Amino acid sequence: MQSENISEAEWKNLNSINDAASRLSKLNQSLLLLSKIENGQFKQSEPVNLTVALERHLDNLNELISAKGITLHKQIEPEVMVFIHPYLLDILLSNVLMNAIRHNTEQGVINIILKKGLLSIQNSGAELNIDPKALFSRFKKGNSDSDSIGIGLSLVQKIAESSAMEVKYTYQDRMHTIEFRF
Repeated sequence: MQSENISEAEWKNLNSINDAASRLSKLNQSLLLLSKIENGQFKQSEPVNLTVALERHLDNLNELISAKGITLHKQIEPEVMVFIHPYLLDILLSNVLMNAIRHNTEQGVINIILKKGLLSIQNSGAELNIDPKALFSRFKKGNSDSDSIGIGLSLVQKIAESSAMEVKYTYQDRMHTIEFRF
C-alpha cells in the first residue's frame, strides 16, 4: 500500500483487503473476550466508581458527539458504585456509548441517567429492522448497512450477566433506551 508504483485499482483492492483483515481481527478479539467472560476468567470484580468511569468515557467521546451535532443531556449522581471488573466496565461503556452515537440521527439527542442502581442511556434514531429480542444475540445487527460486526451488544449482555446486572432494551417515541439495573 505504500508503494509509489501502485495503480488506483490496486490501491482500492489492497484497501478492501486491509479493511476485511481489520474486521476479522476485531471479530477475533471480540470472540476471545466473549469466551473469557463465559468461562469466568474475570473473577477479580471490585467496587468501581461508575460516575467517574462514565464521565471519563463521555469526555473521550465529546468530539464525536459534537461532530454529529448530538445534544447530550446528563443526570449523573456522584459516587455511584458498581461491583464489576474495571476492564469489563470499560468495554461495556465503550460499546453502549459508541452505539448511542453511531446509531443516532444527525442533530440527535443522547440522554444519560445514572443513579444508585440504574444506568440508562437513550438516543434518538430510526426503529430497528430486527426483533429487539434478537439484539443481544451474536452477529445480529439492528441495521444491515452498519459497519458493525454484530457482537457488541452480545458482549454487553455477557458482561452485565457476569456482574449481576440486568440489561434491558426498549424503543419508544423514536428513542432507543438501554438500561442497566445493578
